[in-house]
Amino acid sequence: MYIKHVSIAVALGLAAALLTYYIIYANMINVQDNTSNSKRLEYEVKRIMINDVMLEVEIADTDEKRALGLMHREGLDEYKGMLFVFPYEGRYSFWMMNMNFSIDILWLNADGNVIYIVSNAKPCKEVSSVSECTYNPDVYAKYVLEVNSGFAERHGIVIGSKMTILD
Repeated sequence: MYIKHVSIAVALGLAAALLTYYIIYANMINVQDNTSNSKRLEYEVKRIMINDVMLEVEIADTDEKRALGLMHREGLDEYKGMLFVFPYEGRYSFWMMNMNFSIDILWLNADGNVIYIVSNAKPCKEVSSVSECTYNPDVYAKYVLEVNSGFAERHGIVIGSKMTILD
C-alpha cells in the first residue's frame, strides 16, 4: 500500500512540475505575443544531413526557444524541422501541449547518432492528458530533432542513423 501511495505522489509531483513549467513559459510567450503584435522568436536555420536526406532545421538553442518549439504552428514542410540543442547530454522530456500536428521526435547523442525515436507523437488535447503526451526516454541526448510524422519511416531513419550538421 505504501508503494502505491508513493507512486501516486511521484506521478502527481511530476504532473505539477510539468504544469508549472508550461504555465511559466506559456505566460512568458503570451506576454511577448501581446506586447509585440505576435512577433515570433527568430530561429537560426541550418542544414543537416541524416541518412543522406538533407533538412533545413530551425535551431532551438536557448531555454526560451526550446520552450516554444513548434507550439502553435500549423505544420512543417517535408524537409524542414526543428533541432533542439542542449548545453550538455541529459535526459530531456518533450510535452506535446499546444501542438497542432503530429511529429516524429528523434533523440541524438553528442556524436549525432540517433539513440531513441518516438514516431507519430500526437498533440495534447488537454492539460489533464500530460502523461499521455509527454515523452521521457531513458537516454542521454545532446540533440532532439522534430520532423513531420512518418518522416523517420519514409526515409529509413532508425536507431544508429547519423546526423551531420552541415553549416
